[in-house]
Amino acid sequence: MSNTKSVISTDTLCNCVNILRDPKLVRQFQIYFGVPKDCQYSDSDSHTNVLLSDLAEDNGNNDHCPGGASTEEIRNRSSKSTVNGSTSDGGNVADKGCDSSEGPANQGSEEQIPAVSTESWTLIAKLFYHLFKFGSALGDDVFYFVFFSIWSWHLDLIVIRKLGLVWGIVLYVGQFTKDLVRWPRPHSPPVVILERRFEKEFGMPSTHAMIGLAIPTCMVLLTNSRYEHFFSDVFPLWAQASLWIGWTSLVSLSRIYVGMHSVLDVLVGLCYAALLMMMIFPWVDVIDSMILENAVSPLVLLGVYYSSIYWYPSLETWSSTIGDTSATVSISSGIFISGWMNNYLGLLPDSVVDDYFFREFSLLGIGGQVLKYFVGLAIITPLFIVIKKMLKWSICSWYGCSITDKAAMKRREIEIPYIFFTFFVVSIIVSTVCPVIFQALNI
Repeated sequence: MSNTKSVISTDTLCNCVNILRDPKLVRQFQIYFGVPKDCQYSDSDSHTNVLLSDLAEDNGNNDHCPGGASTEEIRNRSSKSTVNGSTSDGGNVADKGCDSSEGPANQGSEEQIPAVSTESWTLIAKLFYHLFKFGSALGDDVFYFVFFSIWSWHLDLIVIRKLGLVWGIVLYVGQFTKDLVRWPRPHSPPVVILERRFEKEFGMPSTHAMIGLAIPTCMVLLTNSRYEHFFSDVFPLWAQASLWIGWTSLVSLSRIYVGMHSVLDVLVGLCYAALLMMMIFPWVDVIDSMILENAVSPLVLLGVYYSSIYWYPSLETWSSTIGDTSATVSISSGIFISGWMNNYLGLLPDSVVDDYFFREFSLLGIGGQVLKYFVGLAIITPLFIVIKKMLKWSICSWYGCSITDKAAMKRREIEIPYIFFTFFVVSIIVSTVCPVIFQALNI
């Protein structure tokens, strides 16, 4: 009897997983928010439009298979290149079955599905498109730069330092898990791909959803802890809850909308992030104090963070995951080492705002903050370019290759130190050098 119940529960769980992984569910979500049923792809070479139904003509029986493989001619999303329906290892794509998870999207081919044309979309559909694209951008590196620089230059160095710790751990563990599980992204077709950048990565769990939960949660909790009743008086609980729910929901749903994740990827990502934060958050203050007060913290941090990249899973083919993860851990370590420098050298106060910052807004004050931000950009932009070129040249010279060799730049021993130390130095400039300059200029 118990065996029968076990079999039934296992079957039920598998059915739920298959339903939540089904790309048709993602497509239904897209259609609900205005993505046309017969979406057009624009061909930039021939300046013509191709219907989604034309791309799906040869999809055959794979359409029912959640997370399964499909032919290269239709979607270019299998882990190995295909020729006339066969993989490079001699197997047939159709034989891979519903459990195929051998590679991330588009691995093994440089050919891409054409970009989606939104010219014929309705106004409401275009509004949803831009809304969800904005939500998706809240998990990208450009947003991280803007977010961390604003907190470092205009708000509070303690809050952003602790938030950077949680952000770095959650994103690293999420990416690590993604490249261990190796579940592919949703099929296209039937899914319409509205974002191309992360298409070659695996899908489970959604790290955008993880960060979409981690950042607003930490921001609200850490700021309330830091400013106690003052912050709650200025921003009431309903406003904080609205920010938290709105941010998390927008980022998470945007990943389904752009076709990068299944519903299961997003749900697992949210649960995974919540579990990680429950484990990390009670220790944030302890870790922060240990790092700031220990004389050898910079060396230990550099060793731990840099070693974590070399423990990262190796993939058979290149993807942007290792570079993105290197940038994440380097920024997190750079922020903490900046805090250590500020503490030991007494360079900066922990908070660059006072209690009146949230209470009194004026055009002059806002103008001053905008000016400060553009001064910061004027400092960091040329330094970033110079540091990037110097590190690239130095590392490539060490390994005897050219900086124009794209294949060499994807080698693990070159890509990791080049990206890691570029963003490590830049994060120190953002967290320490720029605020010191602002202090000297009295802005």
